[in-house]
Amino acid sequence: MEPGKYAFFERDNLELGLSLNYGPRISLIRYQGGPNLMVQMPEPALPEDWAVYGGHRVWAAPEHPVRSYWPDNSPPLVQKDGDIKVSAWNVDGSGLRRTVGIEMLDAGSCLVRNEITNFGEESQVLASWGITSLIPGGIGLMPFGSCGKGLNPNRQLAFWPYTQIKDPSIEEFDCMICVDQQKLTGKFKIGTWHEAGWLAYLVQDWLFVKRSEARQPGNYPDLNSNLEIYGDLDMLELETLAPLTNLEPGESMAHTEQWWLRQVASSKDKTERLEMALDLVVALLGD
Repeated sequence: MEPGKYAFFERDNLELGLSLNYGPRISLIRYQGGPNLMVQMPEPALPEDWAVYGGHRVWAAPEHPVRSYWPDNSPPLVQKDGDIKVSAWNVDGSGLRRTVGIEMLDAGSCLVRNEITNFGEESQVLASWGITSLIPGGIGLMPFGSCGKGLNPNRQLAFWPYTQIKDPSIEEFDCMICVDQQKLTGKFKIGTWHEAGWLAYLVQDWLFVKRSEARQPGNYPDLNSNLEIYGDLDMLELETLAPLTNLEPGESMAHTEQWWLRQVASSKDKTERLEMALDLVVALLGD
């Protein structure tokens, strides 16, 4: 990351970097001087092209071929409140303002607010959508119902058209869905609703966790999904969503994620690594 193009925020060994050239995007996260886990993708060939860039971004769900891919290549407006709070936003051509808010917390954690505001002339049914694009080589973790006995269904999984049900990257482990990015052969995406509201990524010797409040199910995008994992050959994304809302002109909606990043003990045994990761998630969330 080139100096002078990012605003950096650090507290209790957790560091975030916010791009000042495009976005709003959080382009860096690292803990205790470790590696940046946000994937870095090439900039667009032309100013009018949309680019993944990498890092964390705010979208409006459901995904739309025009609205979702409106370029965010111009510098965001940034407002700081002391050393630990910042908001950055841009208004795109679809009439939506996307705002990322950051608040650094104690104990190596932070809050990230994902907000959309309707600056258009008509109401839109939308949901705020927080997408975190991470480096390849790890395993995405998603809670998946609860294991036990019963006569009625208690879990569901949404598959995107390009996702193969027998994809070798997906497996279940202790009531979690695990997606191994290294086994992906192309684009992959799944979603679910779960009251725990967390997602995690185990990569190298690091575990990134984010959690958002899960509200009453039944009115979420993407077949009622509040949690989603996307992956391809270049990265893996952890995505949280708010319920759908009829957003009138001038109105805003948002949902907030809490992030943690921690180092985990090295192990070549996959089962042992997943068990350690799950134990750390439980410890961080206090559940």
